[in-house]
Amino acid sequence: MTQKVTVAAAHLSPVYLDTRATAEKTCEYIVAASKAGVQLIVFPESFVPGFPLWPALSAPIYNHDLFSQFAAQSLHVPGPEILKICSVAKDAGIFVSIGISEATSRSVGCLWNSNLLIGPD
Repeated sequence: MTQKVTVAAAHLSPVYLDTRATAEKTCEYIVAASKAGVQLIVFPESFVPGFPLWPALSAPIYNHDLFSQFAAQSLHVPGPEILKICSVAKDAGIFVSIGISEATSRSVGCLWNSNLLIGPD
């Protein structure tokens, strides 16, 4: 049995190092994709809060401020931004795959490059 699935690759830029604004942008695109008949929308790696490109550009000693901002803007799972994205996905009836920098309350510098798979339920 063959089933057709409509997928959207959300080739978007985040609101760099701004978790709340990027989560809002994510929700807007989830709703728009659902209205267009998309059943699965896929966001980029480390979309929230943005991919850390600076380690490739200069030595770590010069990147401390950027890393501090990145760590502060990384997401807790579950957390308010993730719960909002889940709620919007449920209301829109759409699957979401989104790359995030995941943080923990146990350490300010322990981060994971995570991918969340969120169902419409």
